Amino acid sequence: MKILHITNWYPNQFNKYEAKWIKEHIDALSVKTENRVIHFELFKHERFRVIKNKTKYLSQYLIQIPFEKWFIYEVIHFSFLVYILLIKRKSKEFDVINFHIAYPMLTYWHWIKRFIKKPIVITEHWSAYHYNFGVNKNLPRIKKIFSQKLPVITVSKALANDIKQFANSDFPSFLIPNVVDENIFYPGNNTKENFYFMVSQWKSPKTPLLAMKAFINSSYVNDHQLIIGGYGSLWNEMKQYVSSNNLESKIKFVEKLNSSQIANYMRKCKAFLHPTDYETFSVVCAEAIACGAFVVAPNSGGIPEVIKSNGFLLSKNTLDAWEKAFELASFKFNSISVNQFSAKTIGDKYSKVLESLVRNKIND
Repeated sequence: MKILHITNWYPNQFNKYEAKWIKEHIDALSVKTENRVIHFELFKHERFRVIKNKTKYLSQYLIQIPFEKWFIYEVIHFSFLVYILLIKRKSKEFDVINFHIAYPMLTYWHWIKRFIKKPIVITEHWSAYHYNFGVNKNLPRIKKIFSQKLPVITVSKALANDIKQFANSDFPSFLIPNVVDENIFYPGNNTKENFYFMVSQWKSPKTPLLAMKAFINSSYVNDHQLIIGGYGSLWNEMKQYVSSNNLESKIKFVEKLNSSQIANYMRKCKAFLHPTDYETFSVVCAEAIACGAFVVAPNSGGIPEVIKSNGFLLSKNTLDAWEKAFELASFKFNSISVNQFSAKTIGDKYSKVLESLVRNKIND
Protein backbone atom coordinates (compact mmCIF):
# COMPACT_ATOMS: atom_id res chain seq x y z
CA MET A 1 0.00 0.00 0.00
CA LYS A 2 1.30 3.43 -0.98
CA ILE A 3 0.28 6.46 1.06
CA LEU A 4 0.63 10.15 0.26
CA HIS A 5 0.83 12.25 3.44
CA ILE A 6 0.16 15.98 3.14
CA THR A 7 0.81 18.10 6.24
CA ASN A 8 1.38 21.71 7.28
CA TRP A 9 3.26 20.66 10.44
CA TYR A 10 6.44 18.58 10.34
CA PRO A 11 10.02 18.69 11.68
CA ASN A 12 12.01 21.18 9.62
CA GLN A 13 15.19 23.23 9.52
CA PHE A 14 13.68 25.93 11.73
CA ASN A 15 12.36 23.53 14.37
CA LYS A 16 13.52 19.92 14.29
CA TYR A 17 11.01 19.00 17.02
CA GLU A 18 7.94 20.52 15.35
CA ALA A 19 5.07 18.02 15.26
CA LYS A 20 7.44 15.11 15.74
CA TRP A 21 4.40 13.02 16.68
CA ILE A 22 3.25 13.25 13.03
CA LYS A 23 6.62 11.96 11.83
CA GLU A 24 6.49 9.19 14.45
CA HIS A 25 3.05 8.12 13.21
CA ILE A 26 4.31 7.96 9.63
CA ASP A 27 7.54 6.19 10.62
CA ALA A 28 5.47 3.57 12.48
CA LEU A 29 3.63 2.88 9.22
CA SER A 30 6.78 2.44 7.18
CA VAL A 31 7.32 -1.20 8.16
CA LYS A 32 4.27 -2.27 6.14
CA THR A 33 3.66 0.57 3.70
CA GLU A 34 5.39 2.96 1.34
CA ASN A 35 5.00 6.56 2.45
CA ARG A 36 5.61 9.88 0.76
CA VAL A 37 5.37 13.12 2.75
CA ILE A 38 4.61 16.56 1.33
CA HIS A 39 5.12 19.27 3.95
CA PHE A 40 3.82 22.74 3.12
CA GLU A 41 4.07 25.40 5.82
CA LEU A 42 3.79 29.17 6.08
CA PHE A 43 5.96 31.14 8.51
CA LYS A 44 5.56 34.79 9.41
CA HIS A 45 8.84 36.54 8.61
CA GLU A 46 9.82 40.08 7.72
CA ARG A 47 11.20 38.97 4.35
CA PHE A 48 9.47 36.82 1.71
CA ARG A 49 11.35 33.61 1.02
CA VAL A 50 10.61 30.18 -0.46
CA ILE A 51 12.65 27.21 0.75
CA LYS A 52 12.40 23.83 -0.96
CA ASN A 53 13.93 20.63 0.38
CA LYS A 54 13.53 17.24 -1.25
CA THR A 55 14.61 13.71 -0.39
CA LYS A 56 13.39 10.33 -1.59
CA TYR A 57 10.41 10.28 0.78
CA LEU A 58 9.96 13.95 1.74
CA SER A 59 9.22 17.15 -0.15
CA GLN A 60 9.20 20.35 1.92
CA TYR A 61 7.91 23.75 0.89
CA LEU A 62 8.64 26.31 3.63
CA ILE A 63 7.25 29.73 2.78
CA GLN A 64 8.22 32.83 4.76
CA ILE A 65 5.78 35.73 4.34
CA PRO A 66 5.64 39.14 6.10
CA PHE A 67 2.06 38.88 7.42
CA GLU A 68 -0.35 36.52 9.17
CA LYS A 69 -3.90 36.67 7.85
CA TRP A 70 -5.79 33.40 8.08
CA PHE A 71 -8.08 33.97 5.11
CA ILE A 72 -5.05 34.53 2.88
CA TYR A 73 -3.37 31.48 4.45
CA GLU A 74 -6.44 29.43 3.53
CA VAL A 75 -6.28 30.59 -0.10
CA ILE A 76 -2.55 29.89 -0.32
CA HIS A 77 -3.01 26.37 1.05
CA PHE A 78 -5.88 25.73 -1.36
CA SER A 79 -3.77 26.95 -4.28
CA PHE A 80 -1.00 24.60 -3.20
CA LEU A 81 -3.44 21.65 -3.15
CA VAL A 82 -4.67 22.52 -6.63
CA TYR A 83 -1.07 22.63 -7.85
CA ILE A 84 -0.04 19.35 -6.17
CA LEU A 85 -3.15 17.24 -6.74
CA LEU A 86 -4.72 18.60 -9.94
CA ILE A 87 -1.88 20.13 -11.94
CA LYS A 88 1.05 17.91 -10.89
CA ARG A 89 -1.28 14.95 -10.13
CA LYS A 90 0.99 13.76 -7.33
CA SER A 91 -1.65 11.41 -5.93
CA LYS A 92 -2.09 9.23 -9.01
CA GLU A 93 0.44 6.58 -7.91
CA PHE A 94 -0.88 6.31 -4.34
CA ASP A 95 -3.68 4.24 -2.81
CA VAL A 96 -4.81 6.77 -0.21
CA ILE A 97 -4.19 10.43 0.72
CA ASN A 98 -3.67 11.14 4.43
CA PHE A 99 -3.96 14.80 5.47
CA HIS A 100 -2.39 15.62 8.83
CA ILE A 101 -4.15 18.62 10.44
CA ALA A 102 -7.27 19.64 8.51
CA TYR A 103 -7.06 23.41 8.84
CA PRO A 104 -6.14 25.46 6.87
CA MET A 105 -5.15 22.88 4.24
CA LEU A 106 -8.67 21.54 3.64
CA THR A 107 -10.70 24.74 4.01
CA TYR A 108 -11.86 24.63 0.37
CA TRP A 109 -11.64 20.89 -0.20
CA HIS A 110 -15.30 20.83 -1.27
CA TRP A 111 -14.32 22.72 -4.43
CA ILE A 112 -11.94 20.04 -5.71
CA LYS A 113 -12.95 16.77 -4.01
CA ARG A 114 -14.92 15.57 -7.07
CA PHE A 115 -11.69 15.55 -9.07
CA ILE A 116 -9.69 13.45 -6.58
CA LYS A 117 -10.38 9.77 -7.18
CA LYS A 118 -8.59 8.46 -4.12
CA PRO A 119 -9.74 7.64 -0.56
CA ILE A 120 -9.05 10.54 1.80
CA VAL A 121 -8.44 10.49 5.57
CA ILE A 122 -7.60 13.25 8.06
CA THR A 123 -5.33 12.67 11.06
CA GLU A 124 -5.89 15.22 13.83
CA HIS A 125 -3.79 16.09 16.88
CA TRP A 126 -4.89 19.70 17.47
CA SER A 127 -6.46 20.75 20.78
CA ALA A 128 -7.78 23.97 19.17
CA TYR A 129 -11.18 22.37 18.56
CA HIS A 130 -11.72 22.10 22.31
CA TYR A 131 -11.31 25.89 22.61
CA ASN A 132 -13.10 26.91 19.38
CA PHE A 133 -9.67 28.03 18.14
CA GLY A 134 -9.51 30.58 20.94
CA VAL A 135 -12.10 32.92 19.41
CA ASN A 136 -15.74 33.76 20.00
CA LYS A 137 -16.79 33.21 16.39
CA ASN A 138 -18.77 30.60 14.48
CA LEU A 139 -15.90 29.55 12.13
CA PRO A 140 -18.13 28.05 9.39
CA ARG A 141 -15.27 27.44 6.95
CA ILE A 142 -13.47 25.15 9.40
CA LYS A 143 -16.70 23.39 10.36
CA LYS A 144 -17.47 22.69 6.69
CA ILE A 145 -14.36 20.51 6.44
CA PHE A 146 -15.92 17.98 8.79
CA SER A 147 -19.48 18.26 7.46
CA GLN A 148 -18.26 16.44 4.33
CA LYS A 149 -18.11 13.17 6.30
CA LEU A 150 -14.42 12.60 5.61
CA PRO A 151 -13.01 9.89 7.91
CA VAL A 152 -10.89 11.25 10.74
CA ILE A 153 -8.14 9.57 12.76
CA THR A 154 -7.61 11.08 16.22
CA VAL A 155 -5.11 10.36 18.98
CA SER A 156 -7.86 10.02 21.60
CA LYS A 157 -11.61 9.54 21.90
CA ALA A 158 -11.74 12.89 23.66
CA LEU A 159 -10.34 14.68 20.59
CA ALA A 160 -12.81 12.94 18.26
CA ASN A 161 -15.66 14.08 20.49
CA ASP A 162 -14.25 17.63 20.60
CA ILE A 163 -14.18 17.85 16.80
CA LYS A 164 -17.69 16.43 16.41
CA GLN A 165 -19.03 18.88 18.98
CA PHE A 166 -17.14 21.79 17.42
CA ALA A 167 -18.38 21.01 13.91
CA ASN A 168 -21.83 19.84 15.02
CA SER A 169 -21.32 16.97 12.63
CA ASP A 170 -20.74 13.23 12.72
CA PHE A 171 -18.19 11.39 10.60
CA PRO A 172 -16.33 8.05 10.58
CA SER A 173 -13.62 8.22 13.25
CA PHE A 174 -10.72 5.95 14.20
CA LEU A 175 -8.46 5.94 17.26
CA ILE A 176 -4.70 5.84 16.68
CA PRO A 177 -2.75 7.06 19.78
CA ASN A 178 0.64 8.72 19.59
CA VAL A 179 3.81 6.63 19.48
CA VAL A 180 6.07 6.12 22.51
CA ASP A 181 9.60 5.08 21.56
CA GLU A 182 10.27 1.89 23.54
CA ASN A 183 14.01 2.16 22.81
CA ILE A 184 14.10 5.29 24.99
CA PHE A 185 11.08 5.07 27.29
CA TYR A 186 11.26 1.77 29.18
CA PRO A 187 11.11 0.73 32.87
CA GLY A 188 14.08 0.93 35.20
CA ASN A 189 14.98 -1.16 38.24
CA ASN A 190 12.12 0.28 40.34
CA THR A 191 14.54 2.24 42.54
CA LYS A 192 12.87 5.58 43.15
CA GLU A 193 14.60 8.71 44.41
CA ASN A 194 13.21 11.55 46.52
CA PHE A 195 12.11 13.91 43.79
CA TYR A 196 9.07 14.68 41.67
CA PHE A 197 9.50 15.49 38.01
CA MET A 198 7.61 17.44 35.38
CA VAL A 199 8.58 18.46 31.86
CA SER A 200 6.76 20.20 29.02
CA GLN A 201 6.70 23.10 26.65
CA TRP A 202 5.32 25.39 29.33
CA LYS A 203 2.62 27.45 27.68
CA SER A 204 -1.18 27.62 27.93
CA PRO A 205 -3.11 25.42 28.68
CA LYS A 206 -0.30 24.11 30.94
CA THR A 207 -0.52 25.38 34.54
CA PRO A 208 2.86 24.64 36.15
CA LEU A 209 2.47 27.03 39.11
CA LEU A 210 -0.41 24.94 40.48
CA ALA A 211 1.80 21.87 40.90
CA MET A 212 4.75 23.94 42.10
CA LYS A 213 2.73 25.68 44.82
CA ALA A 214 1.02 22.43 45.86
CA PHE A 215 4.41 20.75 46.26
CA ILE A 216 5.71 23.62 48.39
CA ASN A 217 2.59 23.39 50.57
CA SER A 218 2.89 19.60 50.98
CA SER A 219 4.70 17.62 53.68
CA TYR A 220 6.99 16.18 51.00
CA VAL A 221 8.78 19.51 50.62
CA ASN A 222 10.86 18.66 53.73
CA ASP A 223 12.72 15.72 52.20
CA HIS A 224 11.91 15.80 48.46
CA GLN A 225 12.73 18.07 45.55
CA LEU A 226 10.70 19.09 42.47
CA ILE A 227 12.73 18.94 39.26
CA ILE A 228 11.33 20.78 36.23
CA GLY A 229 12.48 20.46 32.63
CA GLY A 230 11.37 22.20 29.49
CA TYR A 231 10.94 25.69 28.08
CA GLY A 232 8.16 27.95 26.83
CA SER A 233 6.34 31.22 27.39
CA LEU A 234 5.64 30.45 31.09
CA TRP A 235 9.26 29.58 31.89
CA ASN A 236 10.30 33.01 33.19
CA GLU A 237 7.20 33.24 35.38
CA MET A 238 8.03 29.83 36.87
CA LYS A 239 11.62 30.84 37.62
CA GLN A 240 10.48 34.16 39.07
CA TYR A 241 8.18 32.33 41.50
CA VAL A 242 11.10 30.24 42.74
CA SER A 243 13.61 33.08 43.05
CA SER A 244 11.21 35.53 44.69
CA ASN A 245 10.30 32.95 47.35
CA ASN A 246 13.87 31.65 47.89
CA LEU A 247 12.88 28.12 46.84
CA GLU A 248 16.03 27.21 44.90
CA SER A 249 16.80 24.31 47.24
CA LYS A 250 13.28 22.91 46.81
CA ILE A 251 12.62 23.40 43.09
CA LYS A 252 15.32 22.76 40.51
CA PHE A 253 15.17 23.78 36.84
CA VAL A 254 17.00 21.67 34.26
CA GLU A 255 15.66 23.47 31.16
CA LYS A 256 15.85 21.73 27.78
CA LEU A 257 16.44 17.99 27.95
CA ASN A 258 16.77 15.39 25.22
CA SER A 259 14.49 12.35 25.21
CA SER A 260 17.00 10.06 26.92
CA GLN A 261 17.54 12.55 29.75
CA ILE A 262 13.78 12.92 30.21
CA ALA A 263 13.36 9.15 30.34
CA ASN A 264 16.08 8.84 33.02
CA TYR A 265 14.28 11.35 35.23
CA MET A 266 10.98 9.54 34.66
CA ARG A 267 12.45 6.18 35.70
CA LYS A 268 13.87 7.57 38.94
CA CYS A 269 11.19 10.03 40.09
CA LYS A 270 8.73 9.36 42.90
CA ALA A 271 5.99 10.61 40.57
CA PHE A 272 5.57 12.47 37.31
CA LEU A 273 3.37 15.58 37.54
CA HIS A 274 1.48 17.04 34.59
CA PRO A 275 -0.49 20.21 35.44
CA THR A 276 -2.68 21.26 32.52
CA ASP A 277 -6.20 22.39 31.76
CA TYR A 278 -6.52 20.10 28.74
CA GLU A 279 -4.67 17.51 26.64
CA THR A 280 -5.79 15.75 23.48
CA PHE A 281 -3.64 12.73 24.36
CA SER A 282 -0.60 13.67 26.50
CA VAL A 283 2.25 11.69 25.04
CA VAL A 284 4.44 12.84 27.94
CA CYS A 285 2.16 10.98 30.38
CA ALA A 286 2.33 7.87 28.18
CA GLU A 287 6.13 8.14 28.12
CA ALA A 288 6.22 8.44 31.91
CA ILE A 289 4.07 5.34 32.37
CA ALA A 290 6.25 3.41 29.90
CA CYS A 291 9.17 4.28 32.22
CA GLY A 292 7.31 2.95 35.26
CA ALA A 293 6.50 6.38 36.70
CA PHE A 294 3.40 7.04 38.77
CA VAL A 295 1.56 9.93 37.04
CA VAL A 296 -0.48 12.68 38.67
CA ALA A 297 -2.60 14.72 36.26
CA PRO A 298 -6.09 16.21 35.85
CA ASN A 299 -8.99 14.08 34.63
CA SER A 300 -9.22 16.06 31.41
CA GLY A 301 -9.35 15.36 27.68
CA GLY A 302 -7.43 12.25 26.64
CA ILE A 303 -5.41 11.96 29.87
CA PRO A 304 -7.62 9.29 31.55
CA GLU A 305 -7.32 7.18 28.38
CA VAL A 306 -3.57 7.06 29.04
CA ILE A 307 -3.18 6.87 32.83
CA LYS A 308 -5.83 4.30 33.77
CA SER A 309 -4.64 2.52 36.96
CA ASN A 310 -1.04 3.74 37.10
CA GLY A 311 -1.58 7.20 38.46
CA PHE A 312 -3.84 9.62 40.26
CA LEU A 313 -6.44 11.69 38.39
CA LEU A 314 -7.40 15.06 39.85
CA SER A 315 -11.12 15.83 39.74
CA LYS A 316 -10.22 19.31 38.47
CA ASN A 317 -7.10 21.31 37.77
CA THR A 318 -7.00 23.63 40.79
CA LEU A 319 -4.51 24.38 43.58
CA ASP A 320 -6.79 22.70 46.11
CA ALA A 321 -7.03 19.55 43.96
CA TRP A 322 -3.25 19.42 43.56
CA GLU A 323 -2.73 19.82 47.30
CA LYS A 324 -5.15 16.96 47.96
CA ALA A 325 -3.31 14.82 45.41
CA PHE A 326 -0.11 15.11 47.44
CA GLU A 327 -2.09 13.99 50.50
CA LEU A 328 -4.06 11.15 48.93
CA ALA A 329 -2.00 9.66 46.09
CA SER A 330 -0.23 6.38 46.82
CA PHE A 331 2.67 7.14 44.43
CA LYS A 332 2.97 3.38 43.85
CA PHE A 333 3.14 2.11 40.30
CA ASN A 334 0.95 -0.98 39.95
CA SER A 335 2.69 -2.95 37.22
CA ILE A 336 4.96 -2.77 34.23
CA SER A 337 3.17 -3.89 31.09
CA VAL A 338 4.07 -4.07 27.43
CA ASN A 339 4.20 -0.58 25.91
CA GLN A 340 0.75 -0.25 24.34
CA PHE A 341 1.96 2.78 22.40
CA SER A 342 5.02 1.17 20.79
CA ALA A 343 5.80 1.91 17.15
CA LYS A 344 4.89 -1.65 16.14
CA THR A 345 1.54 -1.58 17.95
CA ILE A 346 0.58 1.84 16.57
CA GLY A 347 1.91 1.03 13.10
CA ASP A 348 -0.21 -2.15 12.95
CA LYS A 349 -3.36 -0.27 14.02
CA TYR A 350 -2.68 2.58 11.61
CA SER A 351 -2.09 0.34 8.58
CA LYS A 352 -5.28 -1.63 9.29
CA VAL A 353 -7.32 1.58 9.33
CA LEU A 354 -5.85 2.74 6.01
CA GLU A 355 -6.31 -0.71 4.46
CA SER A 356 -9.98 -0.64 5.45
CA LEU A 357 -10.43 2.78 3.81
CA VAL A 358 -8.91 1.52 0.58
CA ARG A 359 -10.82 -1.78 0.69
CA ASN A 360 -14.18 -0.17 1.43
CA LYS A 361 -13.50 2.88 -0.74
CA ILE A 362 -14.74 5.26 1.93
CA ASN A 363 -15.28 8.72 0.33
CA ASP A 364 -13.82 7.48 -2.94
